[in-house]
Amino acid sequence: MVHLLLSSRLRRAGINIIKKVVGSVKVKSLVNAYGGLHKSIYILFIVNMIASAGNLVFPFLAIYMADKLHFNNATVGFYMMMVWLIGIPSVLLGGKLSDSVGRRHVIIISHSITAVLRLSCAFAGDPLIIVWMIIASCFFGSLSQASYQAMVADLTLPSERKKAFSLQYLGGNIGFALGPLIAGFLYNNHVALIFIGNAFALILTVFLIMIYIEESKPEGSKITAFGNSGESVGERAETGGLISVLLKRPNILLFILIYPIFIFVYSQHTFIIPLQLNESFGAGGPAMFGSLMTVNAVVVVTMTTFIISFTQKNKAISNIALSGVFYAIGFGMLYFVNHYALLILSTVIWTIGEILSATEVGVYLAEHTPESHRGRMNSILPIIFRAGSSLGTLIMGRYIAVYSIRSSWIVVLVVSIIAAAAMYGLFHFEKRGAGKNMKAYKKEICVAK
Repeated sequence: MVHLLLSSRLRRAGINIIKKVVGSVKVKSLVNAYGGLHKSIYILFIVNMIASAGNLVFPFLAIYMADKLHFNNATVGFYMMMVWLIGIPSVLLGGKLSDSVGRRHVIIISHSITAVLRLSCAFAGDPLIIVWMIIASCFFGSLSQASYQAMVADLTLPSERKKAFSLQYLGGNIGFALGPLIAGFLYNNHVALIFIGNAFALILTVFLIMIYIEESKPEGSKITAFGNSGESVGERAETGGLISVLLKRPNILLFILIYPIFIFVYSQHTFIIPLQLNESFGAGGPAMFGSLMTVNAVVVVTMTTFIISFTQKNKAISNIALSGVFYAIGFGMLYFVNHYALLILSTVIWTIGEILSATEVGVYLAEHTPESHRGRMNSILPIIFRAGSSLGTLIMGRYIAVYSIRSSWIVVLVVSIIAAAAMYGLFHFEKRGAGKNMKAYKKEICVAK
């Protein structure tokens, strides 16, 4: 009876949330905020929205492995780690292919194979076969990530980057407002439809990309000496491999070491939170988690444009540092709270940190990436994400096995503060060193001209 009452209330709450999402997405306001971009950017926005709405599998993966496949928490942590780690060779390969064969081809191949594997999961019966097909689908799904980021950078001027990257992020979250909520109500009795829906959405995005998006990779005369627009000296084309490019940019090397800590923290929203809800609310946990993920998406949809405008004058790296503070507050308070209203408040707070981090990291890398290496450089971001997430699930999974789910939020709080302080330190390091590097670049440009 309690479960039915809880599910009924969450279902009504979910319907109200959907109405708020639809009502908040005003076409006129979106056009005013994000107008003037290349037409392919808007198609990518739609593709992101559809793919995210159809991504019914991943948000419930930890619960699915524990509840339906009957793995213990430590085993779930191991397989979640594999899901993230398998993406590392995939994004490296995808980045290389993006710079050689093109962004569009990589995305089409990636989505097509992933769709077939996700569809197969719906009809497999053996838990080990299912989990390894999920892992394989994550490998092929990750091939396209660098291509998306590179394509956005290809098609925008440096002055357009913040709104272009935030538009892609917004599109993904408009779709994500619906996906987890639908999956939450399918989970208990129709779990196979979660995989089928995921596959269908990916197939639809393949058709959209094939019909409406052309290849954007700069080739031959399109690659200029100092970047497409000449506005950002950090984007000038260079020869050599990715390692040589990174060695010339020590700030990116430091960023690569620090940013995984942020992802370590952020990844707990799909690992510790669903496990805690499952422990506290039993069968009502998946539906409650789905509603919280929809709240997350509503906050993104309604607040992204405002937050981007409010922090527009800040450096990308300072906004990323600020995101760590919101993570510390939003996740740290979960040690104390168990009431649904306070869970919503927590979600709102850490989602603000997510917005600051997710919309700025692409801008930061684009500002420091040679256009000749965009695919390979953008393969770094998914690797960072997977490294942080795999460590997050592995370490916290083992911590929970020894201690408790609730006490793990104290660890997350401390790690968040460390991450924010380290990124703020890198911000000051860049302030001291950027001036010298910029002067050197400008001298080279003047000599070349």
